[in-house]
Amino acid sequence: MEAKPDFKAMSTQKKLGYVWDYYRFHILGTIVLVIVFGSIIHHYATLKTAVLDMIFLNAYTPEDDRNPFAEFLAEQGYDPNEYEVYLATTLGYTFTEDGYQADYTTLQAISAMFSTGDMDVFATPPQVFDEYASAGYVADLSTIFTEEELAPYSDKIIYSTLTETGMQFPAAFNLNDCNWLQDYGYYDGDYYMAVTANSDSPDLTKEFILYILQYE
Repeated sequence: MEAKPDFKAMSTQKKLGYVWDYYRFHILGTIVLVIVFGSIIHHYATLKTAVLDMIFLNAYTPEDDRNPFAEFLAEQGYDPNEYEVYLATTLGYTFTEDGYQADYTTLQAISAMFSTGDMDVFATPPQVFDEYASAGYVADLSTIFTEEELAPYSDKIIYSTLTETGMQFPAAFNLNDCNWLQDYGYYDGDYYMAVTANSDSPDLTKEFILYILQYE
């Protein structure tokens, strides 16, 4: 009889792989139901089309009614009354003196969004970021941003090393003093934001990150 693996002892990469390998059909079935019914409800409730999808792990949910993306959307030529940015802020890790962990629901959601390509921006507290970056889940910033675009933020760039190849690459920006995050109440402190490796809108994602880096 095959021994059951010690899930708690696994790295984040192995946990995501394990969840996806053993529960992918359950996850995909749930995703289909959520997407079908959620899209119908969302469509008739907002009649808006999402142009970007984001996950902010361990973020706060703002209590005001302002649209944090309205100005950005308008600058990019999208009418905020017709288009939106989808942001998930309800997922996160639990941090303790012994480390950190996430429940199956969180891991299933993250695994599904990475595996299906349904995510453009991935932001996390620094404690967990490198496990995702080193596993190849986030993009090399130098393949999306030009040297000129990166230069003003050289002190904010976070590097990671790919486990598979040993290659070091610029993986994220540290938004520790980001006015946009603080103004809308999403986070205060060190917070790493990256472009996902399978983003289907890398150019627009880049523009969003530059927008919040320059936000005053």
